[in-house]
Amino acid sequence: MRKLPALILTCLLLVAATSLAQQKQLEPVALPPAPGRVIATAFSPDSRSVALVRSVSEESAENAKSAPPVHLTLQVMNLATAEETAKTSIPNRVERGEAFQRHFLYYSADGKRLLYATEGSDQITILDAETFLVVRQFSLKPGKAKPAAEGFHGIAMIAPAAHANVFGILRHDEGGEDEVLIGSFDSGEILQSWPVGRVRVATPLGETSLALSGDGKQVALSVLPDANRLPKTFRNLRLYDAESGNLLKSIRSKGLVGPLVVLNKEHILAARIDLPGFFSRSNCFERWDMNSGTLAGRYCAAKMNAIAVDATTSTGRVAGYVGRWHKASDGNYYIRHGRVDVWNMNSGAPVASLGPFRGRGLVKISPDGKWILVEQILIQVDEGPQVFSRSKH
Repeated sequence: MRKLPALILTCLLLVAATSLAQQKQLEPVALPPAPGRVIATAFSPDSRSVALVRSVSEESAENAKSAPPVHLTLQVMNLATAEETAKTSIPNRVERGEAFQRHFLYYSADGKRLLYATEGSDQITILDAETFLVVRQFSLKPGKAKPAAEGFHGIAMIAPAAHANVFGILRHDEGGEDEVLIGSFDSGEILQSWPVGRVRVATPLGETSLALSGDGKQVALSVLPDANRLPKTFRNLRLYDAESGNLLKSIRSKGLVGPLVVLNKEHILAARIDLPGFFSRSNCFERWDMNSGTLAGRYCAAKMNAIAVDATTSTGRVAGYVGRWHKASDGNYYIRHGRVDVWNMNSGAPVASLGPFRGRGLVKISPDGKWILVEQILIQVDEGPQVFSRSKH
């Protein structure tokens, strides 16, 4: 493939000296109050609604001296009116400790189904997005569950296709091989699966990831080596055929990467998750050309590290959570002065910014590029009728 002209590549590079003063300063918008803590979110394909899963403790006199049980509620809100349009319970059994793990919630491409799952579990629940009745509930590994003493095993990551009713799953097995599975929203069945070897799923700064192309025909996977470094021969960015499971392409990026977005058949957007150091103080979100194996563009924030990223190709926007890593006395890393930045996907120019606030910042951008979710914080990117009350962070 012919290399990009130097002028185009230069336009894609966002240098650290870019002034944030030129960006539109975003403000968070408050969600109407409801019981429980928000643990998962999803934008509808038409960008009209947002679905929220909340974890609600069942406090009572009987369990006052012990950890109360937890149940899950699903709330759907209209973004234009801020009205709650639906609310129901999710029929999943959730232990007290599982409520603090990562949870996954996604709409199907046609908006008719909702998928819910919990990290470390093998259970998939698919709901009708209108009636909220369970369409299908199944286990990826039927049979007796493995004891926790055997290490992490179960769902590590889930990602849907934007324009096809399929989803991908990365399943980790501490004592065996990891595998990728492709499922159908329509049938509620696993269509394909293949092993990807014994890999690591997390570093202190982030996790491995998978993403599907818009048509659901390709699966991108970031793979972590055994150590916190990238061997010269280790190809950590991989692209698979979703129907056969065959490896199509693989390259070695310049550092450890976690969150991924498939922009098109050639380009993958990845977030660096290197440990802080002299050469990684300003990690950027990187756009990789899978055909040539070269870096095609970067989206950077001055003196900030790339942490989590999402993008919408329909409106050409990249939303990234950036922040400064700090090491606590117990050895764990945390974010101080994090914020959300939005870039123009083609030019790399900054569009808007919100911050600072603390957190790991799982980011989701609506298909129309007008809304962003960072954990439980909702942000409106574009101007329009504002019916939400403002909240400060």
